[in-house]
Amino acid sequence: MDHIEALKNRGEIGKRVVVWGLMYGAELAISLADEGKKVTLIGEAGEKTMTSHTSDMRKFWVWRKLTDINASRETPEAQRVDNPEVKLNVKVKTITADGVEFEDRDGNKSVLPYDTLVISRGREKNDSLFAKIEGKASEVYKIGDCSSAGNIQKAVWSANEVARKI
Repeated sequence: MDHIEALKNRGEIGKRVVVWGLMYGAELAISLADEGKKVTLIGEAGEKTMTSHTSDMRKFWVWRKLTDINASRETPEAQRVDNPEVKLNVKVKTITADGVEFEDRDGNKSVLPYDTLVISRGREKNDSLFAKIEGKASEVYKIGDCSSAGNIQKAVWSANEVARKI
């Protein structure tokens, strides 16, 4: 299932979950682990890619949870967690019913068994509503994920820019 399906259908997610995709998948992986699932987060890039679309404070929160950055860890919420397990700099080779086979930088291959695989590898713009209403109103503008996929901050900024021009 993809990231959006996972968010909409939490009850269908099994107990052993592999989340493939660091940028959008990190927060989903933490959330699923908090629900008691055994989660592994995998991605081709390094830790800086995790949440590269979020604000700096949110990035810091995720990095504190999932990496060994040098950070104050005085409260339980600030502790690094063991679940989800994070595997950085790995390349997925095959996906089968038995698991996700991946290879690390050193060429070592492993298989991660799962009962749910969430593919969280980015989003695409969705302008289907725009296409339906274009020409039916005097003015229609593309903003947010209609013009390009992004975070909520980008959506608000694009709406602000359009509103200023109207």
